Amino acid sequence: MKNQVTLLIVEDEVLLRESLEESLARQGHVVRGVGTLAEARKELRDFNPEVALCDIRLPDGRGLDLIEEARAVAPDTIFIFMTAQAAIEQAVEAMRKGAFAYLAKPVRVPEIQTWLDRAVEKRRKDRPLEGVTETPVEFLGESAAARTVRDMIEKLAGAPTTVLILGETGTGKDLAARLLHLKSGRKGRFVPVNASGLGETLLESELFGHEKGAFTGATARKIGLVEAASEGTLFLDEIADMGAALQARLLRLLDSGQVRRVGGTREIPVDVRFIAATNRDLEAEVSSGRFREDLFFRLSKFVLRIPPLRERKEDVRFLATHFGRLHSRRLGRPFQTLTEAAAEYLESLSWPGNVRELSGAMERALILADPERDAGLLDVKHFIVEEGRSETPASIEEAMEAFVCKSEALPFKEAKRRIVDLFEERYLRFMLEKAHGNISEVSRRVGLDRKRLGEKIKKFGLKTGGIL
Repeated sequence: MKNQVTLLIVEDEVLLRESLEESLARQGHVVRGVGTLAEARKELRDFNPEVALCDIRLPDGRGLDLIEEARAVAPDTIFIFMTAQAAIEQAVEAMRKGAFAYLAKPVRVPEIQTWLDRAVEKRRKDRPLEGVTETPVEFLGESAAARTVRDMIEKLAGAPTTVLILGETGTGKDLAARLLHLKSGRKGRFVPVNASGLGETLLESELFGHEKGAFTGATARKIGLVEAASEGTLFLDEIADMGAALQARLLRLLDSGQVRRVGGTREIPVDVRFIAATNRDLEAEVSSGRFREDLFFRLSKFVLRIPPLRERKEDVRFLATHFGRLHSRRLGRPFQTLTEAAAEYLESLSWPGNVRELSGAMERALILADPERDAGLLDVKHFIVEEGRSETPASIEEAMEAFVCKSEALPFKEAKRRIVDLFEERYLRFMLEKAHGNISEVSRRVGLDRKRLGEKIKKFGLKTGGIL
């Protein structure tokens, strides 16, 4: 087979759907099938398929409506529509909405395979760095510590072995994992999973999948994320938060190279490269009995340590400039250069939030600065960052005071709108990053329904598309 894809089939005719699922799974694709719009919306959020093969007429609405809804939760999914009642008007509407292809039933597997191959080629042209969004193609920095990390990534990328990434929050563990995949040459997907973001039962189902009827609510077979990562990389973030039962299942998977779905009896071979990460001391977790010693030894054949920013101060100026350019483009504002005093001030801080905190400080400074009045320069006054207390209430109060001073010429309603927008954009972007783009998980954490959350994601142009 030329290309393997993750595929969502949305078809209310059960026999046709199950036949397509079975046939396309035999072709090597990772397939999930549903019969309604409601089920499709959930799978678009949680499964984030590369391609959706969708009937136009469904029991609870039109399949065409999924295209617009998917832009907020699965913007890269390619839609192929099929219908038994082909009409020129429908075809035109489908293409106008952004459909990739429009097929008349009965459809045959070879015809679908041809269109899937074309869809994959389109994705590759549109997204040359698959799975990497606003991500550098190298681990950035000019220090000896950054060079060591880059060298280790180059050495480990092509090896099929597991890698354990250790580092404090915000140091760039996720970036390192993505680079290991990107440079590996593996043709499958990079699938990130946050072990702390889901409950034990739900995480087991998400990782290993389940068979129809495996438990209450399991109305259809579900392919797990391990299978979705076939020929690619599964990144297990916050691995120390995984419970004992799941640790045992993971160890068996690593040893056997086979996965068994919840409620299933068949062992399914998988070709997956595993990368794990944590900000905890795993050896201490083993000593305390919270983490299995045998799993620790299995994961830690190769350890990649990401140093905190305070240990590579030489990189602060370089990274600040990089983030300044990045946020300037995103915000549509002129790039502003750091004064020497500002650069020295940033280098003097300990950065407990590491690279992520520096990125936020640069974004905040660009928003608060006035390019014309400040002559295109960012000075110390623009950085509301205090040693060891960047996230404390005092820092927030100072940031608010600075914003109010900058907004003195604005009417009350406009000033209020801007600061509310600033808060919402920063808060939701942070939560999306923590949940690896998992819309349903962010919705649960922040207490916003998915529709409202989707509207805000679209409003602020936030990046989504994580698997979970």
